[in-house]
Amino acid sequence: MKRKILIVEDDRDLSGLIALAGEKWGYAPKTAGDGAGGRELVEGGFVPDLVILDINMPGMDGFGFCRWFREEQGLIPVIFLSARTEEYDKILALEIGGDDYLTKPFSMKELYARVAVCLRRRDSYGIIRGKPDGIPLEKDGIILDRESWTGTYKGRELLLTVTEFRLLCKFLESPGRVFSRDELARTAFPEDKYYGGRGIDVHITRIRGKLKKIDPRFSSLTAVYQVGYKWQI
Repeated sequence: MKRKILIVEDDRDLSGLIALAGEKWGYAPKTAGDGAGGRELVEGGFVPDLVILDINMPGMDGFGFCRWFREEQGLIPVIFLSARTEEYDKILALEIGGDDYLTKPFSMKELYARVAVCLRRRDSYGIIRGKPDGIPLEKDGIILDRESWTGTYKGRELLLTVTEFRLLCKFLESPGRVFSRDELARTAFPEDKYYGGRGIDVHITRIRGKLKKIDPRFSSLTAVYQVGYKWQI
């Protein structure tokens, strides 16, 4: 069965080119002209395997769509497209749940190479090294179910993206061990040659924020200066 791709882009010419390239590479694309149109498709029953999402759009922009989409579909990859080159926009795109960020102009070959990486990454999510999948991972009030990819913290639901889930498992499996950013990046994205270790900072910040939202006193996930991160014992 062909993988379904939702393309949310207000430039009809570019959207059409992305869709044609997707069909060429064996995908089944569907397009929307803005965030509201993308939301309507998803609410109407279209569940994509991946989303290609522009940032600058009228009405609901890419950031707004991603925030909504992450509440509905936490594990589906999102690749942002933008003419913006500022670091702030890239960081914000990752902070709200983006998996990748590609600056315009770009080649279709590179875009679909990234699509393939994101989909391979998602396909491998069921394999996490460590304890058997059927045994939940428990530590400091956190319970992670590696079969259903769900978690709780102090009895409350913990909504994690797959990247956050993989990283949290890594820390809880080896509390007290210091992990470098590059090591964490390889753990989170084993097949992604484009992903650099510095981007891990954004994901760590998101994990901390979600845990602190449940318990403001949370402080177990700490930075080790010039090295990386560890889970305090």
